[in-house]
Amino acid sequence: MNYQNDTLIDTLAHRYVIGLMRGQARVRFRYLISQHPRIAQQVTLWEQHLNGLTEQLSPMKPRPQVWQKIQQTLFKPAHNSAPFWRLFGGLAAATAAVLMIVVVQLQTQTPEPPLSERIALIQSEQQRTLWVLNVQPDKIQATAQANVESRNDKDYELWMLPKDGSAPVSLGLLPESTQPTALNPPAEFQLARVGALAVSLEPTGGSTTGAPTGPVLYTTDIITL
Repeated sequence: MNYQNDTLIDTLAHRYVIGLMRGQARVRFRYLISQHPRIAQQVTLWEQHLNGLTEQLSPMKPRPQVWQKIQQTLFKPAHNSAPFWRLFGGLAAATAAVLMIVVVQLQTQTPEPPLSERIALIQSEQQRTLWVLNVQPDKIQATAQANVESRNDKDYELWMLPKDGSAPVSLGLLPESTQPTALNPPAEFQLARVGALAVSLEPTGGSTTGAPTGPVLYTTDIITL
């Protein structure tokens, strides 16, 4: 991870604070927070920003009927006609049933495997971030930034450059709006084969030859957390 890349640090801090970073990736990033004050500062800024939003919400007071039902449920008097041992026995049976359910769930529950977070940033020559890519084995979520130049007569196309030097593989058209867009790569897309990612400028609708026909504008690597 490039600890000098402010955009990358801000993006990861944002995902961490709002809960999009999970599993082993979250554990690793928590370790980075403890080791790098710059990252910890960015996480704190995002936390303060989101906490400020919640403070703007107006509190709502429940209706009196709601409080009455809560009190009736919590403080409902026990019937004196029932013997103490019967009440105790019923409570013990209910407790045993709950414990049995918990034990069965613990025995059948399988732990979720740790997840890795894969991020790719596509930047201009001026180090301005144009797209943020969340890379998964079968899907890529692409989010355009405000720095992307909208082209009415052209499209930006994302390519996989294989490690073995074979022909580039098209991964789809990149969005020009800030709305996250899911790209569905073909079967040839395998993370183990990716040497780099590239962006070319193509006619509207993308390349029709299966290879880049316009200029290759940007290249980047996939960062694994």
